[in-house]
Amino acid sequence: MTESLHMLPATVLEDLQACGLPTSQSHLLVAFSGGADSTALLHMMKTLSDAQKTPFAVSAFHVDHGIRGDEAKRDALFCADFCKKHAIPLTSKAVDIPKLAKESGRSLEEEARLTRYRLLSAHIDAHPEITHLLTAHHADDQAETVLFRMLRGTSPKGLCGIPIMRQFQTEKREIPLIRPLLRLKKEQILSYCENHGISYVIDSTNLTEDASRNLIRNVLLPSAKQINPAFSDALIRLSASAAADEAFFREATSSFLQANLVNDQILPLSKLRELHTALLSRVLAAFYARVVPNYHDLQLTSAHLNAMMHLLSSDSSAGQRTHCLPGEYYFHVFPFEDCCMITSVCNAVCKASPVSDPILPKIGVPQRLYNGDICLLHDFSEESEKKLIDLKNIYKLFISTHINFDKLIGSIFIRHRTDNENDRYFCGGHTKTVKDALSEHKVPIMKRSDIPLFCDASGIFYVPYCGIRDDVNPRFSEKTPNILGIYYFPDNERNDKSHESGC
Repeated sequence: MTESLHMLPATVLEDLQACGLPTSQSHLLVAFSGGADSTALLHMMKTLSDAQKTPFAVSAFHVDHGIRGDEAKRDALFCADFCKKHAIPLTSKAVDIPKLAKESGRSLEEEARLTRYRLLSAHIDAHPEITHLLTAHHADDQAETVLFRMLRGTSPKGLCGIPIMRQFQTEKREIPLIRPLLRLKKEQILSYCENHGISYVIDSTNLTEDASRNLIRNVLLPSAKQINPAFSDALIRLSASAAADEAFFREATSSFLQANLVNDQILPLSKLRELHTALLSRVLAAFYARVVPNYHDLQLTSAHLNAMMHLLSSDSSAGQRTHCLPGEYYFHVFPFEDCCMITSVCNAVCKASPVSDPILPKIGVPQRLYNGDICLLHDFSEESEKKLIDLKNIYKLFISTHINFDKLIGSIFIRHRTDNENDRYFCGGHTKTVKDALSEHKVPIMKRSDIPLFCDASGIFYVPYCGIRDDVNPRFSEKTPNILGIYYFPDNERNDKSHESGC
């Protein structure tokens, strides 16, 4: 190992090793501006590569933003000379950021950042040999980022600041983006440059106060340090503490979703209501991210999350409750079914009118319904089979059907007919009302008024004597489904008396 390698900052080597670097198969692309930070980073990576028995590849990428005229051209020439001197492949791109910013309506700072990452993305896609992207963010950048987010009103997650590693998404693939200098202060980077005789350029725009970052760097942070000289260190500690807390919540959120998410779209209402508010908001945000494909472009705000939590905590039990989310998505809460879901259609589920006192049957437990009939949900367990045999011995007449249990959404509940056009379901290839289905199957009139309807969060899925909803029909399943048997034992004594009375 060379003497130069011994002089590399220990934190840089530790963080690279934590990210699985270096390896002989690696190709590190360094975002190179020519400033002290990126020049030091590029020098460190080249030094580290040269010290390996099998060197890894290092290349650089420079962007001329077209903002600083001759100074920007000077920077591009410096980058070219530096890379030529150290035998580092360099790619340079020139763009007109002022023109692009005017067209987009963004600030110069924001347009420059977005364009820079867009160009990097295209370069990475054009060079599949590149395995990692490295940027020169350092500890002072971390402190500025945390303070900037605090001033804008961030969430606890925002206090985590800049991560040492995250995934960088291009149009074609995803590679790690690593920031090896993140634990180094600016003064340490300048010392490294001085100790190694490394020259660099200075961006004059960093000295002005016309950008938010520069105002924080040149005015707010120095003013705060008059009160607390270690203010930057305090911000970095706050960021580290927030990151540790966020890691805990991220794991708890993942565990909750893994244990409770049904069909990737349903969560039980009762389980959500048990969560602490701090965890509940994160679960709802993660739930939204799972359901909405382009959630990065349709970010939830705190107002959306607060509205969702209000729906969950409401004492009202009157039917479906819905809140509109970004991108015309909708958050639905179904108190009767003990579930909530996110859909892209406002009225996609639970179109039936609200009903009172729904029956929530338990699998394997015979249950007498409001009209005197008996129902058993049979899961083919030994205990359930014994209950079924006992019922068959007592009640000679029954009807049964089998459904694909995997296709049910939310909990099963049984309710009365509402005797209106909302009582409808999709059966036999088309939507029909319960009234028409009963007539079509010639169900005796005396049985029609109080026939129970079996429902889930999508509405009616089974009408006794008439059939099951098509999507829960096991015959239509592409793979072997979990089967649930529904055994329905009519109260024949009641029906006989009704017939005798002429009802």
